[in-house]
Amino acid sequence: MDKNVASVDNLGDFRAYTEVYGVARDGTLKSAAWLGGGVNIESDSRGNPFFTLQLNMKWFAHANLKGPITLKNTYLSSANTQYPVTVFEDEIVVQSSMVQNMPIFRNVLSLVGPLTITDEMKFGVNPLKKPVNDTASPSLILVHGYCADANPFQKNSQVFSGASYYLDANKNIDNHQFSIGVHNFAQSQGINLYSVIGHSQGGLVGLHLLNEYWSGLDHVSSGYRIQTVGTPWKGNSAAGSSASLGKIFGVGCGQNNDLSIDGAKNWLAGIHEDHPQYVYYYTTTYKQGNLFGDYCSMAINALLQWPNDGVSEIKFSSLPGGNSMGNTEKQCHTTGMKYSPQYYDNNRNAQMNANAGRH
Repeated sequence: MDKNVASVDNLGDFRAYTEVYGVARDGTLKSAAWLGGGVNIESDSRGNPFFTLQLNMKWFAHANLKGPITLKNTYLSSANTQYPVTVFEDEIVVQSSMVQNMPIFRNVLSLVGPLTITDEMKFGVNPLKKPVNDTASPSLILVHGYCADANPFQKNSQVFSGASYYLDANKNIDNHQFSIGVHNFAQSQGINLYSVIGHSQGGLVGLHLLNEYWSGLDHVSSGYRIQTVGTPWKGNSAAGSSASLGKIFGVGCGQNNDLSIDGAKNWLAGIHEDHPQYVYYYTTTYKQGNLFGDYCSMAINALLQWPNDGVSEIKFSSLPGGNSMGNTEKQCHTTGMKYSPQYYDNNRNAQMNANAGRH
């Protein structure tokens, strides 16, 4: 896949996907790589629309292939919903005259021996220079979740050092637009190197940002890039219904596809397998094992699978490839529930602050 350049003007409205094939020694087509990433639709001199994906030619040497290049299963999906909007049914053969005689192609095909797959091959060249360590600049961004009136971590700001608190005016927003907001916020604050602590949907947003764009997250070389509390990685049983979400939060923020079971599954399918390893996530629930059961909100419990934190269900709170930091009982998702909100746990907050990547 390709990451987008971290520029406010280049945060693609669409995601593109295609499979790249070359010619094997026996003359058959063999897969070399797949490409994907955020793109914008442009127009050529004749007004024909097109989009651009970058291919590292070392994939051909790695697979011991030669040209011509053939593209299969090419489609565009909405960056907001992840669902395909245009599908190219036919194979696309890249003309040999365009590629085969390019020096870079000839040089790559002349390489001998197996190649080690690098991040540059998988994600492209990071166009951002690593900033000089500036201890005066914030190096931690705390991100709220769905339907928030305030950043929930800010009440305990004394626990967090070198921190900046993001708050989006839109209470109901998809992961894509949410991550653009965080990115633009970091740029506007001059924050060029940072890690993220996210509550609930804020955790999804941190991973989406790392997956889609070059940003300050990519400059973190030690410590944890992304830490989350109460994030429903695989969705929420009630998120597909505006009425059900209204019961959970007590307000009419509306349904959110990225938080639904099907929407989250579709979103996770677009996350590169290398990126969840940078996520460290915590969960909480009500007291488990009680003979007569327990709850964070009695009314909401009927809408969710058990156990849960009043919003996020344990069944849907694990991130494949991520790092589970364990579950804490007798803590709920937000205020107004039976137990204290999970983001008020200052022992955990202090630990996350200590673990946050800052250089």
